[in-house]
Amino acid sequence: MVRSLGIPARYVSGFAYTDWNDLNDFGSHAWAEVYFPDYGWVAFDLTYHEFGYVDVGHVKLMQSLDAGESSIKFNVLGNGIDIEANELLIDIELIEKAGEVSPKINLSVDIIEEEVDFGSYNLIKVEVENLEDYYVSSTLYISNTTKLEVVGENKQSVLLKPNEKKEIYWIIKVDKDLNEGYYYMLPVEIYTRNGERASINFTSKEGADELSFSEVNFMVEASKEESEKIYSKKIELE
Repeated sequence: MVRSLGIPARYVSGFAYTDWNDLNDFGSHAWAEVYFPDYGWVAFDLTYHEFGYVDVGHVKLMQSLDAGESSIKFNVLGNGIDIEANELLIDIELIEKAGEVSPKINLSVDIIEEEVDFGSYNLIKVEVENLEDYYVSSTLYISNTTKLEVVGENKQSVLLKPNEKKEIYWIIKVDKDLNEGYYYMLPVEIYTRNGERASINFTSKEGADELSFSEVNFMVEASKEESEKIYSKKIELE
């Protein structure tokens, strides 16, 4: 797709750490690299939602124009020669680790209602701030908490301009079959693979305010519409 726009791109193959099918080990994998002038080749892995980088669990073995070029080749000179290839063995050992990745984004989380009834919906609002003077992409995850259901996916990807701030939203629902007479404190945590985290608590008890899905969804749409409006900073009203 980027080649159709005149941007150089190439195919990369190797290994990556995965928990797919409960493998929990390194497996064969492929991703892409895109060329940026004055910077070089930058990795993009759509499978892992890693745009502009790949994590340290990726081990690059080769690069080529596309997937049609094999990573293993045999050259044979002579007649009557048979080649039997054994299964590819993957054995990766961590030799050393050092340093820490500094945070590229800052997270702050807020909640619409601090106390709701059993079975009520609620809205999580997350402000994401790019701390760098260049574009940053990240995938945010919301924790899977007992007695809480996340409406939709538990992850969202975001692309931020230099020093830009954005708001993203999650709609959650409290379990309606909670024990009467009890007071529940429910934690919500937002995190990224790079270690950035933010958390908040809210409570649920019988007889508190109850929000419907339509009410919470209206809040989301209204907030998105407000954030998309462009206001001049040079207007004075008297």
